[in-house]
Amino acid sequence: MKTMQEIKWSIFVLALCAAPVLNAQVDERKIPQEEELRMKKEMLDEQQRMVIIQREHADRERDLARRQREHIFFDNEDDSYFLADDGNVFSFMGHQHSSQLILRNTFRGGSDETKGEFEIDAEAHVFKCMIHGRVRSGHISIRVYYPDGKLFKELGISPSAQVTFNQSNTIDEESRARYKGAWNYEVEADKAEGSYTLQLSTH
Repeated sequence: MKTMQEIKWSIFVLALCAAPVLNAQVDERKIPQEEELRMKKEMLDEQQRMVIIQREHADRERDLARRQREHIFFDNEDDSYFLADDGNVFSFMGHQHSSQLILRNTFRGGSDETKGEFEIDAEAHVFKCMIHGRVRSGHISIRVYYPDGKLFKELGISPSAQVTFNQSNTIDEESRARYKGAWNYEVEADKAEGSYTLQLSTH
């Protein structure tokens, strides 16, 4: 028969052998729990981000709808703003030796074509062009032409990425003849769901 001391020693040895197994089982349970918590946090963060995006989109839609209802028009000797029947919002500001045209629109799956002019006078020293847009579906094409009809910039906006273009050109004596005059722009939307902004300015 085993003595009491031998029994105690056997129990101690068994406890030592079982400890790593128990620790491993605890760690195995802990890892899935941590992974599950991380995934839940990521899902919650994504949901919150989508809520913010939806709110911003809803705010823009309400603002555009308000302007469409009011048919805003303001005009004085320097500035004018108006909303076209097709939903394009125009803003034109002209001061001595400086001017700015902002054209923007939001589409909900429709097609549209807009053309216009932007005048650069002989006193302008800098010309700036900014194009920004994003669509969830469809396509928006924007083209800007020099006064002589040559293409200055063509940009296509597709669902693959948000587009932002900025360019600032100095108008010196050598280039003045090329920049002076009526520039033309064209905007074409093909079954587009999204928005764009075209801004032309001089000073």
